Amino acid sequence: MKGSVLFTNNIDFEIKKIALISKDSNRKFYIYGNCPFLDNIKHSLPDFIIINLRDILEPQFIEIFINNSESDFFVIKCLRFNDIMHRGVEKLQSLLGYKLVIDNHPFMGKSEVYWSYFLWSFFDRSLLGYPHCYSFLTALKNNSYNIRDVASKVISKTDTDINEIFKKNKIEVKRVLVDKKAEDDYRELKSKLFEEENSHLIIAQKLKRFINQRYPELKNGFDILRLGRVFDQYLKGIRTLIVSNLKVDRYLEDRFWEYINNVNIFMRTIYEGKIESNLHV
Repeated sequence: MKGSVLFTNNIDFEIKKIALISKDSNRKFYIYGNCPFLDNIKHSLPDFIIINLRDILEPQFIEIFINNSESDFFVIKCLRFNDIMHRGVEKLQSLLGYKLVIDNHPFMGKSEVYWSYFLWSFFDRSLLGYPHCYSFLTALKNNSYNIRDVASKVISKTDTDINEIFKKNKIEVKRVLVDKKAEDDYRELKSKLFEEENSHLIIAQKLKRFINQRYPELKNGFDILRLGRVFDQYLKGIRTLIVSNLKVDRYLEDRFWEYINNVNIFMRTIYEGKIESNLHV
């Protein structure tokens, strides 16, 4: 199967790219999960059949699968799904034809690196070096990995006009000092949780919820308990990280910045790699 991934937020650039690559294709489909400029797409690409991912298995679209051929062209735009066994996604992975996968986040809006597997899996499941997402996830869990090495594997099948996702210098950190009573209660709860729970993450979540109840202002800004929400919050204009001086917030803040750095390093590696490859053309 043929295909490539495009990272962009520029709808005009996206449309020009689609028109160029798809010009010799027979049937053309635009399948999306999130598409805020859908009217622009419909107007600019009138020869495309526009389909939401949630409708892909509906009877009216069965022709996509039963008459599929190498001459078909698919745009797969910003798919968002939680079940890695999603039937619609599985079907799209097996279709013939050219697939232009478009997104604005290298982990499909999620916080975990392994979601990046799906972007290239629609046309080449072996590009990252793993036959399926489970083996990729296992490798990430069992080995220390270099995010640049992961990104470097997909440069040849990727284009982008985005060099970084998060502008770190635009994120303001506000720190809240807790009083002695709250700190003492926190330590008491911490000792209790370490006796009852085996997961450090669960302990951190319960401690964080405890201190958030004492200091409601900590609930504002980025949701560092659920890093999978951070990108959507960023797109909505949130630029503030509010944390206390307690150890649980230091731990969660470290995870937040690790996520921010991983996303930016991934994108920067691809962006700079494409520039370098173009210089040698």
